[in-house]
Amino acid sequence: MKGTVYVCSSPERRRAIAGALRAGPDPPEVRTLSGTPSRLEHHHTSVLVIDLRDPHPVEPVESSRLGQGLAAAGVVLIGASKQSVPAGWLEVARQPNVQLLLTSPGDKMDEARLRSTVLQVLERSVERAVAGALRRCGHRFETFQDLVRAVVADPWGIRRPRDLARVLGVSLPALRHMCEPLGLGRTDHVLTYIRWCAYEYLTVECHMSSARALEAVGVRDRSNFRRQVRRARAGRRRSS
Repeated sequence: MKGTVYVCSSPERRRAIAGALRAGPDPPEVRTLSGTPSRLEHHHTSVLVIDLRDPHPVEPVESSRLGQGLAAAGVVLIGASKQSVPAGWLEVARQPNVQLLLTSPGDKMDEARLRSTVLQVLERSVERAVAGALRRCGHRFETFQDLVRAVVADPWGIRRPRDLARVLGVSLPALRHMCEPLGLGRTDHVLTYIRWCAYEYLTVECHMSSARALEAVGVRDRSNFRRQVRRARAGRRRSS
């Protein structure tokens, strides 16, 4: 799972952290920041890494902004010890999508541990988005978690039913057979309905902007997406 990692630290440490993340197998896209962004609307496959070992670390994100802006993203806080982490950031570290990573003595960063932590946070972020999409889709989708997870984890890579079949390792006829119990008529309607449920989760429960949520679920054309959703819903009503 690739994702995007935003690194917030001093210039020297930003380069070191970004280099460590890029050095691993199948690295994520890494972007560097000089401070926490004013709008924390991150994709559900994005992680914000904040280094608190600097003499003057960035100010803590308010709990309300963290809950609303970063609910669909993960955060990794790097500190030398719990005692050295400012009280405001310790409060932030209690949030469910935040991981506190403490360095080894001597302020040396374990690069493999950093990459592993970021990967774990990415995976948990996708799992939250999958769970949210499943809640929005309804109980019939709960037995199709692998299908929903594939679309949510790579919305731009899965454009057509054949893409989903390839990721799941099944034939197109087998995929159609898998989707039949959902009662949406066509496999492409299933993809549309999953995107719509994930979009609703991101906008309603995570307070993400509509434009950012559309990008997060793999939608370029808002008007066309709405038409596709109407057709998928019509197919669902006919089958119920």
